[in-house]
Amino acid sequence: MRNLTICVVLTLLCIAIFTGQSADTPKPLKIEFDDVEVINPKFRVKVSVTCEDDNTKSLIESYIKRELRSLQDVEIIDTKHGFVIDIVAIEMEYEVSGNKTGYMAFAYRFSRSASLDDLPVITNYFSENREKIPVEVRANLVNLYRLSEHYGMWIRFFKTKDLKSECEQLVANFDTGILEPDRISRD
Repeated sequence: MRNLTICVVLTLLCIAIFTGQSADTPKPLKIEFDDVEVINPKFRVKVSVTCEDDNTKSLIESYIKRELRSLQDVEIIDTKHGFVIDIVAIEMEYEVSGNKTGYMAFAYRFSRSASLDDLPVITNYFSENREKIPVEVRANLVNLYRLSEHYGMWIRFFKTKDLKSECEQLVANFDTGILEPDRISRD
């Protein structure tokens, strides 16, 4: 009987403690959304380098990707659905001897491509009406709604020994000219 009384008293105490609220208990804190950090999605960037020399191509890709990763809000991808940095690199050679001059040229452009996956409104419509759209038409809709923006093309000539700094400058131009306006529009 004594054990039963102790169990009942403990049960009542637990109920009073966990369900009751005294008058001097502070009210719950109100969480303001301004205090919550908004996580912006990362910019998706594909790097495409064309160069006759495979070692130089690998170096350029490495320098560019390293700089992009240092931006922290960039994800490097292999598909063309996102931003694309296209680079054609040419090592200058003397016409007669074929020896390298010590200079390089970059022709590069920045572009942005979007597909149905990147367009929520179209994606929602597409997924809601999937059964109404024939399979052949679905495949063509992806191409039909593919969007693309080209931001221009630039050519740079520089000394081969400055390859790393040129790649850093190229990414800096991409960041400030292309990504920064998108960052501002997200805020």
